[in-house]
Amino acid sequence: MWYAVPGAVPIFVSGLLPLFKIGMNKHMVLGLAFELVYFAFPGRMRPTMMLRVLHQQFLGIVGDAANTVIKKPPPPPAPLVSRKPAFIDAFLYKMKKNPKLLANKTIWSRRSTILPEFIDTTVKIYNGKTTIRCKITEGKVGHKFGEFALTRKRKAKVQATAKNVKQLKKKK
Repeated sequence: MWYAVPGAVPIFVSGLLPLFKIGMNKHMVLGLAFELVYFAFPGRMRPTMMLRVLHQQFLGIVGDAANTVIKKPPPPPAPLVSRKPAFIDAFLYKMKKNPKLLANKTIWSRRSTILPEFIDTTVKIYNGKTTIRCKITEGKVGHKFGEFALTRKRKAKVQATAKNVKQLKKKK
């Protein structure tokens, strides 16, 4: 029988040792050894007996290292995400050096970012219909001009007074 021949099983197990060193645990290596031996010598031994022999041989070769888990080295840290530079329209970029030129100018570029150089200036921002005056403060730096010129009107809340209730009943 194959298991009676000295060195028959260690050949299979020792052939799989490089897999154990790569990072496979002992159960994976023993499973591969079992498949190799089982299909190489079919019907020679019961599977449970074969696993016992393989396990003993494996522990005889590897020793205490069989119970240690070899971890793969951690991947290198991902690079930090670099942010895109703030978008500034060309005419605003020209006024970056001299923000006094920006005072009371109409700005159509709602997508441009407000820069720290524009603090304490008043500008008119176009909202699609009219221009809205806006004083630039420190809290607005980094935001877009369009955030401070709303394009939609708010609906006024109608208070429920006696007069309004009568008008609503007449309409129904």
